[in-house]
This record gives sequence, structure tokens and C-alpha cells, in this order.
Amino acid sequence: MLKERIAKSIRTNIIIGLFLITPLVITLLLVYFLFTFITDTLVPQTWLQTAWAFWYRLAALIAVLGALYLMGLLTRNIFGKSMYRLGDRIMTRIPVIKSIYVA
Repeated sequence: MLKERIAKSIRTNIIIGLFLITPLVITLLLVYFLFTFITDTLVPQTWLQTAWAFWYRLAALIAVLGALYLMGLLTRNIFGKSMYRLGDRIMTRIPVIKSIYVA
């Protein structure tokens, strides 16, 4: 009985950890992909590559951060309220989390 509870607790904690880390990993991979795609596309294959490479990479970084900012802004303002309500409803239905979340 105790072994089953411990195993279930470990399994639940790992699944919750995966749910928490997955969006972060996907976001980091997306940012890395966008950054390398933009910098590889913008940087010319000439002697100017060494002279201007820093500025192209800086421009790409600013573009990626700007796109992320706009996506976050739109999500927060347009979808934010409905997503907050949905998350609130989900959290109040999970037995253990409900007691922590509502308090």
C-alpha cells in the first residue's frame, strides 16, 4: 500500500514537472530556431560577414524579442481573460491542488 502511494506520488510529480517544463523548452527551441534562421538568412557570405555579423545577429535578436513581446501582449489582452478563467476552473477541480490554489 505504501509503495503504491509513493510510486503514484513520484509518477504524478514527474508528470506535473513535464507539464511545467514543456512550454519552456518549446519556447526556447522556437526562439533558437528563429534566431538561427534569421541570422543565417541575413548574414551575407562575403568579406562583410565578419564586419557586419554582430549587427545582423543583434538585429535578429531584437526582431525575435519583439515578436515574442507582441505575441505575449496579444495573448494577454485578447486571450488572457478567457485563458485565465479556464485555468482557474481547471485548478479548482483538481483535488489536491484545489486546496492550495483556492487558499
